[in-house]
Amino acid sequence: MYIRDRLATPDMCILKHNDSHLWVKLDGTHFGLTTHLIICACYISPANSSRQMFIETSPFDDMLHNIAFIYDTFGEDNCSVMLLGDFNARTGKLSDFVEDDNTGLVDIDLLPNDYYTDSYLNRENEDLNVNANGRLLIDFLKQSGLRIANGRVCGDKGCVTYVGVNGSSLVDYCLVSEHLLKTFKTFRNLGPNILSDHCLLEFSILGNNDIKEENWHENKAKYSKSTQKKEPYYKWKPEHKDFFVEEIHGDNLKGKLENLHLSIENASSHSDIDICLESLITDINSVCKPLFEKMPPEDPYDQNEKKRNKDSPLFSNICEDSRKDFYKK
Repeated sequence: MYIRDRLATPDMCILKHNDSHLWVKLDGTHFGLTTHLIICACYISPANSSRQMFIETSPFDDMLHNIAFIYDTFGEDNCSVMLLGDFNARTGKLSDFVEDDNTGLVDIDLLPNDYYTDSYLNRENEDLNVNANGRLLIDFLKQSGLRIANGRVCGDKGCVTYVGVNGSSLVDYCLVSEHLLKTFKTFRNLGPNILSDHCLLEFSILGNNDIKEENWHENKAKYSKSTQKKEPYYKWKPEHKDFFVEEIHGDNLKGKLENLHLSIENASSHSDIDICLESLITDINSVCKPLFEKMPPEDPYDQNEKKRNKDSPLFSNICEDSRKDFYKK
């Protein structure tokens, strides 16, 4: 998950559950909200996936518990929730709200005073099929009060989000607190692409256009790229191709991979799989690092900052502020 630096805070990551969902909290005023904006990036494996053997509790139950924890921590009325990701859930024409919900049918008051009555919300969906995850997702939505944005906002028709050799389906969703449905400015399904068999969903919500950029000099340590750790990366070099292939097929790496295969077969938990993955990365890095590793070049902007930081009678902080004000106009 990538967050713009001006929106990021040290405490924005509030929950992480294995590798299935990550919760962050953003200041809702940046989006014209009077509440926190809680965003969750999700992945839920198919019901028949081999990953299911490592799952101890339903991921939908886990998300319900997470939402309850967030509401208890920050206050339900102070949270706007948005879940995004691949749920491997086909919901067809099922309603994600309680149909014909009415608190006035009986004289006996059995419901709590803060009970919210669900209202009818039409939803388009090109995928008319329903699977096991789809039914679980619908139950989750009815219990949590969240609603599906696909097929409901900005004229979206509920287009399929997965296109594969065996067919197409709508399994990637944007799920939101009901009051967020009216804040969408755009919602687009960008269709099939060459990078993935899933379609990219692109959307925007109303923002606060009055957000003022924080003063650079007062927040230099926070925003300066020179304070961020520069990570090395790999760049392919054709002249090392033969040696790379030789190393990959060499007895040393082959022996490590055979041991790794045995470790994967004996894995019995998420942590075992994580250890195997780290081992694989270490083994591949041992071959790639001497051949292809490079460090990113120094950012030109940081170089200019270093020049400006010198005692120059011609370019002071006042000149820098004036320069920024000039380009803002």
